[in-house]
Amino acid sequence: MESIYSLAEIVKDEKVHALWPVSEVNDLKPMTVEQPENPLRQPHRLISNISAPELVECVPEVSNGKAVLIIPGGGYQFVSIDNEGIEVGRCLAKMGYHAFCLNYRLPDCTQKNQDIASIQDAQQALHVVKTLCIGHEVGVLGFSAGGHLAAWLSTLPVSDKPKFVCLMYPVVSMNLDITHLGSYQTLKSELNDPTLISELSIEHRITSDTPPMLIMHAKDDLSVVPEHSQRLHSALNEHGVSSKLELFEQGGHGFGAYVNKAHDARNWLDRFHAWVSSQ
Repeated sequence: MESIYSLAEIVKDEKVHALWPVSEVNDLKPMTVEQPENPLRQPHRLISNISAPELVECVPEVSNGKAVLIIPGGGYQFVSIDNEGIEVGRCLAKMGYHAFCLNYRLPDCTQKNQDIASIQDAQQALHVVKTLCIGHEVGVLGFSAGGHLAAWLSTLPVSDKPKFVCLMYPVVSMNLDITHLGSYQTLKSELNDPTLISELSIEHRITSDTPPMLIMHAKDDLSVVPEHSQRLHSALNEHGVSSKLELFEQGGHGFGAYVNKAHDARNWLDRFHAWVSSQ
């Protein structure tokens, strides 16, 4: 475990952008970087205690005219910065995408508006990416709880939406029959408030203005069950929103860039590229 003030201390090959001006960062504290004791693959760092959110920029040698904001998962308890972030950005850059990985603030019960910081960072990140990539089509790619945040961002009642959205094994529903309790309990301390549950359940936030979505999930995901994606896909269809659901036989949860090559989820990046190219 180590403490750092910026991802620039551990990311040497990519440019790191501060998400907010220094004057707007209250009470700057070091973030915590943890490396699992026996990771299956390297690197696999987990970031927490984030007070100064940042974007890691992965620039393609030849641009395809599209930019992607990547939002890693971590159950709103940490940010899986490598497997679902920087490594994905590097893969996308090789495919021609201008990619940006978001290291966002996490809910903190000791702070006011603890459930707001993450979505504020996502909104600001989308704005920054669009500013840096004028003329590009800008989409968002979210994983697990980061998929929930990406979907939340995409369903806000604002005109400045992403052009396309891809959600990987996303947390979608906060309904108690299927919800991922880790993510929910981190966002809200009360599980019995139907208003809060409805507000945070993405399937209830869909409108005809929701951007096109590609949703991918493994059937053997035991952490976030595939019904999350199925419910979202149904809601999108009900509102006439372009949507595609890809269900893999194998992949489990959290495979990201380090997907097992023996699983049929191994070509998810190719499927992402094919879908985006068709939009």
